[in-house]
Amino acid sequence: MSSRDTDEDARVHVPTDDELDQKFLEGLTDDDTPTVTHRLIPEFPLDAITGPWADLIGSTELPTQLVAGAGLAAMSTLAAPVTGWHYGKPVWPVMWVPLISTQGGGKSHAQIRAFSKVRELDKEVRRQHSAALKEWKMLPAKERKLYPPPVNHAHLMGDHTIEKLYRMLDQEPHRTAVMDELAKLIKSFNAYKVTSSGDLEKYLELWTPGLEATYHRVGDGVHGIDIYVERPIFNLVGPLVESNLRILGEDDGGFRPRWFPFRSQERAVWAPDRYEPEEWNDMCKALYANEEPRDWFFNGKALDAWEEAYARWTAEELSGRDSTMVQAALIKANDQCLRVALAVAVSHDPGGHGDIPIEAMEQAVIVTDYAMDVWRSIDPPEALTIGA
Repeated sequence: MSSRDTDEDARVHVPTDDELDQKFLEGLTDDDTPTVTHRLIPEFPLDAITGPWADLIGSTELPTQLVAGAGLAAMSTLAAPVTGWHYGKPVWPVMWVPLISTQGGGKSHAQIRAFSKVRELDKEVRRQHSAALKEWKMLPAKERKLYPPPVNHAHLMGDHTIEKLYRMLDQEPHRTAVMDELAKLIKSFNAYKVTSSGDLEKYLELWTPGLEATYHRVGDGVHGIDIYVERPIFNLVGPLVESNLRILGEDDGGFRPRWFPFRSQERAVWAPDRYEPEEWNDMCKALYANEEPRDWFFNGKALDAWEEAYARWTAEELSGRDSTMVQAALIKANDQCLRVALAVAVSHDPGGHGDIPIEAMEQAVIVTDYAMDVWRSIDPPEALTIGA
């Protein structure tokens, strides 16, 4: 039994992470408007970033933090066929990125900028799928039974239910939800009291590398659902206003530390883009066209740098100087850092494989430190809880 299980001798029930997350969702209403105060919001370490990611960020007048966050989600989307190997365990490019800012802060525009080339490439895939589906529907009914309908392999998706998500992963296991309103999706977990706990659990499973995706719904031969996806890669990105920060979860739950936040309080500057990010666009096209599985390995200097950062994050978590919220994020920092390093390495060498370069790990450590400081910028932590 884990340390979170019930202490039967004391007759005290210690809630599990899932129970805390579900209790949080059940208490969430549209009327909750906590006041959020904060410490100094950290600057994104742009000077430490190189390659296509830096090219994207520098191409626009939009807030650096938001473009960087959306860019990381786009890189993870395109790195989906790649697996990292760390101590013999898989690392998958799965990032959940909230783009946090005030109203009019440029969150959606940053997202549009980062995913512009991917959307363009997806559009052609959707066009081809639409034409193929039209031809399939024109077949006689008996012939349609002999051939499955064509599959839409586009990577990007928007609003969805958990059932729709699993159906789409069943068709194409590499998906990224680019949300117009991240709050709307998270609040939907509690739309139906009977199923919301299971919905949340299914999302949490999709964040964890090495786990297959399974979805089962009892029904007759026509309406029953039984889905199995061996290697699901589900990235999630969307804008979140300051007043909705509470929806990212409770301090002691397992939901909140899975997020990798980027935060800005700048007002968006409506000015022409500085230039077209050709290096970024070329990277997007190269990765989009390469669906071959490739393996990267955390060895040598990159592994040494990760181990040093991991020891530091562990010491910070155990020091007690940070809030429970930040401590929970620090526990996940080692995982998050590996994923960022994998995405950066793949963006620098779209067709490559082998050992993760030290430069990719150094950037990942710095960016993970930035995300931890974003969590620290939210003060007091009670501002993220219901009724604060």
